[in-house]
Amino acid sequence: MNKPQSINELSNFAMPTPMPVLAHIVGFTDDDAPLLNLGGQVRPGKMISRLAQLPRDELVDRQAVVLFDHNEQELPVAIDLVHEPGLPPEAAEPDSAANSTEVSVTGETVLIKAEQRVEIRVGKASIVIDENGKITTRSKTQLNRASGPIRIKGGHVDIN
Repeated sequence: MNKPQSINELSNFAMPTPMPVLAHIVGFTDDDAPLLNLGGQVRPGKMISRLAQLPRDELVDRQAVVLFDHNEQELPVAIDLVHEPGLPPEAAEPDSAANSTEVSVTGETVLIKAEQRVEIRVGKASIVIDENGKITTRSKTQLNRASGPIRIKGGHVDIN
């Protein structure tokens, strides 16, 4: 009768251990796949469902932990986000009440400068201004009120 072997006695048994890497989410493809910058190479990838439920503008420019499907370098999968250095993970969450600050300004001019982008978020609504001059607003509904005319000017204006 053969005695059962322990795992240490099986010399041919080896499971590859997937090694996580860090990548920056630099954008999304037209079919909503994340574009992951892996060491200077940008590749489309996948995300686990928890990340896929977050608004895309909250994911862009964030650092993600990435594994590879079937250990194939061409199949990256973002499995989690990396929190900001020096902060506990819960403080890096966008909706954290402990991370809020009240600002009151009484001057005639308020100047906010940033190298790459300015973002204002409240719940699921956001306003993003990027370095190329693009302004993106996201919300469930939008309301514009004015006591005078509202003018929309642009090279091309699409309505619906």
